[in-house]
Amino acid sequence: MGKKKLIVMLNEQSIDDKGVSTSSSTLATTLTDIFRTDGWRIIDEKGTGDSDKGMKVSSSTAMGVPDAKDLARKADADYILYGSTAFRYQPPSSANNIIPEKNEKGEQILFFVTGEYDLQMFEVSTGRQLGKVAGKFEQKNMNQIQASKSYAQTAFDFCKRDAPRIVAELRNPVLEYLRNQDVNGADLRVKVSGLKDFGEVSDFESAVEQVANVRGVTANGDFEKGTQEYEVTYLGKAQDLGKALLTTTYKKKKLQVLSVKNNMLEVAVNK
Repeated sequence: MGKKKLIVMLNEQSIDDKGVSTSSSTLATTLTDIFRTDGWRIIDEKGTGDSDKGMKVSSSTAMGVPDAKDLARKADADYILYGSTAFRYQPPSSANNIIPEKNEKGEQILFFVTGEYDLQMFEVSTGRQLGKVAGKFEQKNMNQIQASKSYAQTAFDFCKRDAPRIVAELRNPVLEYLRNQDVNGADLRVKVSGLKDFGEVSDFESAVEQVANVRGVTANGDFEKGTQEYEVTYLGKAQDLGKALLTTTYKKKKLQVLSVKNNMLEVAVNK
């Protein structure tokens, strides 16, 4: 994955048979381990760098796209995996009396768990949702899971079994997205100031089209006070385009690259 930076933020709750919920991190930890093996650079919740002790999981009750975008930018992450997970602890049923629920000491020996998850992979620089996976931890699959230690162990076993499939469903759209960028170019936004009048909007567009590895340029939004925003399809990163624009002239005027952040560049035409 080219050391892409990923932050994992899941609101995970474990709910007992009395309806009391507690925060947990079972699925987040399991997914994080697989992503780290993939080659992703895992960013901790506070954005302080790689987490050596696994991911810290948000205890917030909800997280929407705006919250995810804000968090990922603060953490300097390329991608964010966010969503919700709930594990529900089920008391064993004695309807068929085939499997004993308690041992001879009266201690519970079966710990059944059900649950569901709804996860989304979000690409920070463009604001795109690249992957989404939702599903359930099915009780009918309990014959594949050892349910005789604790509820927490049963939940962990569910995650260990299903995590490779969940990661694959989130990873594949990202890989396809990266392949498309390699072939067709990335969509970058360039905000240009210092244009003399509206007539120069198309002139500047034509000038940028001549830059190497630029596949297309389109003016977006309104022209206001000499400023115009463009969408540039570029075969490379925003930093690479910034370097290319530093050596580009427009009507014999040099360009200043004022900032490069995520997929956004701010450029000024020298007077």
